[in-house]
Amino acid sequence: MRTACERILGYGNSCEEREQMCFPYRSPKKRMASRRHLLPLAWLALLTPHCAWGQLAPLEPQAFKEEFRDVTPVSGGVRVGVQTGQPDQLVDPANLSVHLTPDHGDYLCVTVNSRDARYFAELRFHIRGLPPGHYSLRLPTAYRERLSRYRTRELAVYAETKDSCSPAEPAEAVMIAAWDRDATLDSILVLINGGNTDVVRIVAITSEGKSVYFSCNPTLEGVAFNTECPVMRPAIELGAGDETRIVRWAIQRFRFDTQLMPIPLPIKVP
Repeated sequence: MRTACERILGYGNSCEEREQMCFPYRSPKKRMASRRHLLPLAWLALLTPHCAWGQLAPLEPQAFKEEFRDVTPVSGGVRVGVQTGQPDQLVDPANLSVHLTPDHGDYLCVTVNSRDARYFAELRFHIRGLPPGHYSLRLPTAYRERLSRYRTRELAVYAETKDSCSPAEPAEAVMIAAWDRDATLDSILVLINGGNTDVVRIVAITSEGKSVYFSCNPTLEGVAFNTECPVMRPAIELGAGDETRIVRWAIQRFRFDTQLMPIPLPIKVP
């Protein structure tokens, strides 16, 4: 049974350790006094930018690997990135973040791919019990200087929630990531490896059975991904609405006027 403090501050450390990270300026006596008042204020966990949102204590990866390659691979997956923020802003690896929605799985499984396919990283975060919110993710890269030369649209982040990060296990949902801790949800950029298809688009199916389409734009060059699909604010609000909402997302691809098999894209909108 978790204490009220742990329900607000989440897992990963003891309640005392989490409070010390979140409120280092408080004395132990004040932290103990504040803890007695946390239960009636538990609803603030969804409204206040405190430690549980990762503002002061980034989530630490349980597993991490990365590589910067001189020889780039020629193949990869279709779904490469789902993120928000300013697409032409230079990347700061210290500002990687994610929006967690309610009812997520036990693990956040994150991949990072550069458009030129030279950089690749995998991270696993334990997120069981964390409340929804905007969390900072620590990327312990050895290539900070090199990554800072990329623009955010050139460094794709794909964050899935699962019960484990096994490649064989399907994702429960795709969370919206960002290279900016202050990024808003005014738009989402879906980054895709379109291969040699002629047309790529995103389709969103609403709870009323209607299809909403979003055009994708091929980039001039790209190896790991070569297509950008912007999804703007009205659709995001539709996805978060109670009456009419998006219940399913998918990637549609066409080659020589023939539609290929749609690829599911289980985006969760905060």
